[in-house]
Parts: sequence; C-alpha cells; structure tokens
Amino acid sequence: NLKYKVDSNESIRRLRRYIEGHVSYRKLFIILLLVTTILLYFGPIIIGYFTKGEQTLKDPLVRCLDDRLTPFYMKSIEFNANIRHSPVQSPRESLFIPYVGNGFLGVDITPNANIYIKYGRYLSQPVFFHPIISVTHRSTYKNNEAYVVDYLNGFVHRFQCFDIGFYVSYEYYAHRYMPAVFVQEIKITNTMSQMIDVDLTGSMSSNWLKAERKLI
Repeated sequence: NLKYKVDSNESIRRLRRYIEGHVSYRKLFIILLLVTTILLYFGPIIIGYFTKGEQTLKDPLVRCLDDRLTPFYMKSIEFNANIRHSPVQSPRESLFIPYVGNGFLGVDITPNANIYIKYGRYLSQPVFFHPIISVTHRSTYKNNEAYVVDYLNGFVHRFQCFDIGFYVSYEYYAHRYMPAVFVQEIKITNTMSQMIDVDLTGSMSSNWLKAERKLI
C-alpha cells in the first residue's frame, strides 16, 4: 500500500511538471472550458442514446397511469392516500374498496354499487340505485385503470388509460353542505389528432320500475 501511494504521488508530480512545461495555464483553461461545453451540450444526447432502448420498452398504458398518479405518490407514502391498480400490479397494494360518504349517504366506487343511506345510526339502507358511470370504447383496445382514495379531502379519483390514445379522469365525492348530493365528474382527454367515439355505461337502477335517466 505504501509503495502504491508513493507511485501515485510520483505520477501526479510528473503530470504537473509535464503540464507546466508544455501547456500554459491559458491553454489549460481553454481546454477545460471546451470539455465542459461539450459535456453540457452533448451529454444529455449521449445519455439519451444509451437509455433509449429502456424508455421504448415501457408500456404506454403504464406510463399514462404513472403520469396521472404522480401527484398522489407522496400522499400514498405518507399514508394520506391509497392507490390501487386494476388489475393489481403489486402484492404490496392495499386492496381497500374506494368509498365516499358524508354520514347521510355513501357509495363504494364500483360499477354496480348501491347507494346506502342512513337508517338508524349508520348507513345500512340500500336504495338499489347504481350511480357509477364508466367510459367505454367499442373496440378491443386494452385499457388499465387505477383508483386513488384521498383521505384528507374525502375524494376518490379514478383514472382509465386506453392504448388507442385517450384517457379518462373521474372524481367522486359526497357533498358536505348538501348531504343528499353525490357528485361524479368525468373528464375525457383525447391525445390523438382524430375524433374518438366513446360510450357512457351504467346500470343506474334495479328494482325501480319507474326510474329514468335524464341528460341535463
């Protein structure tokens, strides 16, 4: 080890003597400036070239969901939100049912879920009304989705990504000041340059013979 240290020191001294004898400090400064400029301008291009293969292998549906879920990852780490993919992507995901309620009505965010209203001391009375609406596409294109339960504000977020080139963002909550109101907001984002036809599906009601749906 001592011999290696002595050899290293001797090599450094020889390099310094060579630089002082053949390269002026002005030339050395110019060389370092050129090297730094090249690294700043061409470094990202070189790194992107070598990592391009890894980026292209990422599933577009996975990337789409990641973009939608990014604002909630920190909340999930702090246990202020729960993220669940459908289908489940990790055994570490908590399979909690996404649910919203305000003490007067409640509904779990699943396609055929009933609204439950307060009967007695808790929400135990189903009304056989299924309010959850979903966006579907008539083609056989794949889609993935994920649910986020935000514990701090009582909202449930749902995201659907379709590999045809559009995604859907849902937001559900039971109104705090108008306890009989359940709100679901649906936003469809088309990332393609062409029009896409989608369908809104939902069973709405069961055992309600006179129930009807109205567009407002």
